[in-house]
Amino acid sequence: GRRVEPMGWFGRKRADDEGHEAPVEIDLGMRHVYEVQVVVGALNDEGCRTYLVDQSDLAYAAELHPKRCRVLVAPADEARAREAFAEAGFL
Repeated sequence: GRRVEPMGWFGRKRADDEGHEAPVEIDLGMRHVYEVQVVVGALNDEGCRTYLVDQSDLAYAAELHPKRCRVLVAPADEARAREAFAEAGFL
């Protein structure tokens, strides 16, 4: 099938920069999506580039049941993202 780029800004960066680095995946395990979204939103507000994978799929029944949450992070933002997820008790 066709490969879908989940993070458009990573795709744009690749076009501009031959030295493009692939995003880092952080697996947070089984979590309530709304709790993870709070941390992802705060990181994005700080200027970090983070993306909660499969948000559209996770939204279904997310309020009641934990889902496996994976976050893609720009390599430069990985340390801060891991720190924030650890502070939130996800790592």
